[in-house]
Amino acid sequence: MEKNSFLLLALFLILSCMVVPSEGKKQTQALGHLYKSKMKGNSGISKSLFKAIHHINKTRIHPQEGMKEKELKSCLDNLMSNFHSPGCSSLAYGAMEELGPFRVHSNGKTLYRNRYSWNYAANVLFLESPAGVGFSYSNTTSDYDESGDSKTAADNYVFLLNWFGRFPEYKGRDFISLIGNAVINDETDVKGMYDYFESHAPISDKTAYRIQKYSSDIIREWGESPSTIIPLLRELMANGLRVWIFSGDTDGRIPVTSTKYSINKMKLPVKTKWHPWYLDGEVGGYTQVYKGDLTFATVRGAGHQVPSFQPKRALTLIKHFIAGTPLPDTSKYI
Repeated sequence: MEKNSFLLLALFLILSCMVVPSEGKKQTQALGHLYKSKMKGNSGISKSLFKAIHHINKTRIHPQEGMKEKELKSCLDNLMSNFHSPGCSSLAYGAMEELGPFRVHSNGKTLYRNRYSWNYAANVLFLESPAGVGFSYSNTTSDYDESGDSKTAADNYVFLLNWFGRFPEYKGRDFISLIGNAVINDETDVKGMYDYFESHAPISDKTAYRIQKYSSDIIREWGESPSTIIPLLRELMANGLRVWIFSGDTDGRIPVTSTKYSINKMKLPVKTKWHPWYLDGEVGGYTQVYKGDLTFATVRGAGHQVPSFQPKRALTLIKHFIAGTPLPDTSKYI
């Protein structure tokens, strides 16, 4: 298996996994081809949403001798004593509330095993990013005022170089980045959110009408980011990479309406029409597959943090994604 790396900014959840050999090899080769194409100046591939990093300041790559043993010895204590971090922390939210190997008892003092942890499907690495989120920090104050996609991408790349230096046995594994309940396209995401509010009654028809008529500006605090990732999704698909987008069907923050509007904007031909997928004889959600290898799946009864609301259904979804197999079809249960 080729040793290629790929970075896609998406909640910074990075899955290091051993997948079905043929599917894994195919995806690894596709990732490697895409990255090498990006590095060529005359590739013809758009670099507007992703800039290949050619040079990294060597002072930021630190010696890793002896650090692996020290890290493994202390990581359990750090994990158990630091789960109370506020904000959008990968550890506090991702690991401790959604898909990590442990959950927190209601007393806030002890842990129990998560039977549906995603590490049953892959080795999961949680990265606190950008600097200042969760337990991450910077000793340069200005870093907190200059956050943006490009800077965060460079920081994450440096992190991965250092991490692979400390744990080289993972270099040969496939790496997959996954977005759940995804922000895709600002215009359609915002419209879909207010349409969801209107249809589920948090706001009146009159309020919804006024919002749609007068609200056109999106308030931003993030330094720089594209208003859409649709060109990036198209680029991934054009280079043979599977794209799965999933959405909890009771999520009000980035609701299923937003995701459907954004996907529809891509005007993709349908490969497998809309149908329910099943788990344990019950509807787990609904799915549709588009030509170009984009799969959209909903998770029934799940809110914004899908694995928190429906852990078993979320684990089933990620297993099928990693294996490159479709979600169970209706016909098996009729």
